[in-house]
Parts: sequence; structure tokens; C-alpha cells
Amino acid sequence: MKQITSILFLLLLINTPMIFAQPELNDYPVRPVSFTAVKLTDNFWAPRVKLNHEVTIPIALKHCYSTGRVDCGVTLATKSCQILHRNR
Repeated sequence: MKQITSILFLLLLINTPMIFAQPELNDYPVRPVSFTAVKLTDNFWAPRVKLNHEVTIPIALKHCYSTGRVDCGVTLATKSCQILHRNR
């Protein structure tokens, strides 16, 4: 049993680079770009993103401030920073 385990371990060790290797993208014509380089100019997504930016996000932020979620986050972050600095 010990010999089988050793053989399996060696096989795994040998094949690990092949398992986690990144595939070559020479045959794939699409390349990733930074999200800041993307501009929506169509008639479907652009209006939805604009509406989200102008209406939905401000309403969600206003709700977070009015319910105390932001203050709670600031309090927790402050306490965790104090704990981190105390333990140094």
C-alpha cells in the first residue's frame, strides 16, 4: 500500500505543471481589456448602465447611509485597525 501511495504521489507531482498550466491563446482572437477602456455606445446596454449610475446606485447609497450601514462599517473598520495596531 505504501508503494502504491508513493507511485501515485510521484505521478501527481510529475503531472502538476500540466494540470495548472495556462493554455496558450494563440488561436483565440479575443483579448482581455481593462474595464476602463470599455465604452458602451449601443442602444441596449448604454441606457441601462446610465440609469443604474444616475438612479439606482445613489438610492442604494442613500439607503445604506439612512439605515446606519455605512457608520457600522466605519466603526467595525476602526475597531479592527485598532486591534491590528495593538497586536504589533
